[in-house]
Amino acid sequence: MNYQELRPTSRAKGTMGLGLIIVALFLVVGIVAGLLSPLKDVPSVYISIIVSISILGGMIGLYVAAARQFSLWLPLSLRLPEKNRDQNWRLLALSLFAIGFPLITVMIERTLSVMIRSLFH
Repeated sequence: MNYQELRPTSRAKGTMGLGLIIVALFLVVGIVAGLLSPLKDVPSVYISIIVSISILGGMIGLYVAAARQFSLWLPLSLRLPEKNRDQNWRLLALSLFAIGFPLITVMIERTLSVMIRSLFH
């Protein structure tokens, strides 16, 4: 049996390596942002980590949308053939939602925590 077909090519290895670096960067930035959160209870730290990862994902989505629109450079792992791409407006909208909804969640959480503290103090 020929196992040559099952081995990833060097291009696939490079793409996989870049993907792992991006995921590691997301996690490191998320953990640092969570630990620098002004609220030190555990749920707030978890929410801050999730929010920062979501915002970074939204920013990458915005970069991909801009790169497709203005013919900017994209890494191999983010390039798709034209027939497999989503519509540009949908990618833009989902990226903005990925940035906006976590921010709204954090603002609501902080507002409620301030209101609850003022009731009991």
